[in-house]
Amino acid sequence: MVSTTDIDTFASHHQEGAPLIDVREPHGYIAGHVPGARLIPWATSLPPRMSRPRGPPSS
Repeated sequence: MVSTTDIDTFASHHQEGAPLIDVREPHGYIAGHVPGARLIPWATSLPPRMSRPRGPPSS
């Protein structure tokens, strides 16, 4: 599960070595990122079948 956090908590965890995954496209990462962040673009990290919708959106 992914959750949000405040900047102080993030900074503390990051300084302790917690990984930071940047899921943007490479051009966004190149334009600027947190030092030490690892680039894993969301669009390329999903298996092909997971990226396709299976049916109409549920209401």
